[in-house]
Amino acid sequence: MGIAVEVGLIFVLLLGLGVWGIATGVRVSRTHRAAGVSPQQLAALAQPYRGVLGEAADIQKDVNQRVREAPAPLRKDLVDLSQRISRLIERAYPRARHGTTLAGYLLELESDDPQFQQTSEAATRVETELEHFLARDGSTRHDPGRLPARAGER
Repeated sequence: MGIAVEVGLIFVLLLGLGVWGIATGVRVSRTHRAAGVSPQQLAALAQPYRGVLGEAADIQKDVNQRVREAPAPLRKDLVDLSQRISRLIERAYPRARHGTTLAGYLLELESDDPQFQQTSEAATRVETELEHFLARDGSTRHDPGRLPARAGER
């Protein structure tokens, strides 16, 4: 009978650890994750790409702050918004890095080089595409006291 009690206690202990592991996994999966692009990666970008993506990262920080302060019914929507902003930053980062490469290449060219004009136009296109990608209305200005509006609320 002593062995049966020990086996029963071990089973209950393992069952408790399993339930705790599942509960912890669910809790962690519901929390928002940080942006996949680090501040060091943003700092390595040339202007205006650093400014545009930095502003998107600031918006995400504002939303994350509101997640911590929000009542429970709004929290899930704000976490979803934060995750969408994070994905947006991750998707825009390679294009911004490409623009930074073009800007660096422009610094190496002389203004009378045949590739200068073509590279300059490409850099301008990348900048414009990125700004429109991050702000559909063409404006990248963000008011930290106001959350970004949904598409139907503009």
